[in-house]
Amino acid sequence: MIKDLQSLRFIFVLLVFMSHITWTDTSFDFGGECGVAFFFILSGFVLSVGFGAKVETGMFRRRPFLIKQLLKFYPLHIIMMIVMLLMDMRIGMYTEPYLLLPNILLLQSWFPDDKFYFVANGSSWFLSDMMFFYLMFPLLYRKIMKDSINHVATMAIIVFLMWIALSFSVPENKINAILYASPMTRIIDFAVGILLYRVFTSDITDKISVCINGKSPLTAGFTELSAVIMMYLTYIAYQYMPANIRCSALFWFIIPAFIYIFVITDRQGGIVTKILQSKTMMWLGSISFEFYMIHMAVLRLTGNILRSTTADVSAILLFFVALPLTVFASFITKKYLVGKIYSHLIKRVI
Repeated sequence: MIKDLQSLRFIFVLLVFMSHITWTDTSFDFGGECGVAFFFILSGFVLSVGFGAKVETGMFRRRPFLIKQLLKFYPLHIIMMIVMLLMDMRIGMYTEPYLLLPNILLLQSWFPDDKFYFVANGSSWFLSDMMFFYLMFPLLYRKIMKDSINHVATMAIIVFLMWIALSFSVPENKINAILYASPMTRIIDFAVGILLYRVFTSDITDKISVCINGKSPLTAGFTELSAVIMMYLTYIAYQYMPANIRCSALFWFIIPAFIYIFVITDRQGGIVTKILQSKTMMWLGSISFEFYMIHMAVLRLTGNILRSTTADVSAILLFFVALPLTVFASFITKKYLVGKIYSHLIKRVI
């Protein structure tokens, strides 16, 4: 794993965390939509780094790959679904069984209705999309990596134009269901990640890397700073974008450029890379998945406890109390639950 990407996982999962807190009667939707786009695109890139060579040589085995990926997240998915259902039942909220079945089968985001894909532990809709991406990975990888540049560019333009036509015909109340959560539209993000890998493995990367890393450390530092500024400007632009654009398409060009910069500066980067490669940031990145899966439950529990002790629970107070609790709970979950379950099951299944 490229070190900078490990730490960036935590930065972007923190944005998702912040998006689920109400800030002075407003919401930080940018954090959730930017974070989701980052993880979808990153997944396409990272899977290409890890398994692309096997796909090219015919050594890729779909079944063991899917089983391993499933065992990494499915047990925690079921556990958190039960936890959230119990929390709902405690306050008299009950979920119809027919809504839970798609969640259990990881099909919830295929239903264009938030009562399906936001049921129980709402964040888990992400897993439904990821499972579809895993299934499509070998096919997409071969098409994007092996076809000619002209053919890939033509297909990209066609897909983009089709998405534009769809995005402006979707009713406003279905934007989240169809453009934000649906696997059929979000697979574009995943494909962008694979396309980014093609760019990364091309000759142009060597030339850019020499220009950035072959000069003084200040060059790499300023390049990293430009990536941070680019993300901030995206946040500013986000405020003025229509919902159908900002929910995903806004990030198709920004996130790959952001990832690309930090991949190139990973070895000889500036101050930002040094921070990202610190032991603390690397450790936080290692628990980012557990953080994502449990953060809504911790936020909910923390908010309830705070409201029982004080009348005014500000977003800042909730943030600073819930954040360390979520980090601690993520560490415990990874070390004593997820890791042990995976080690136990993988020996029996494969």
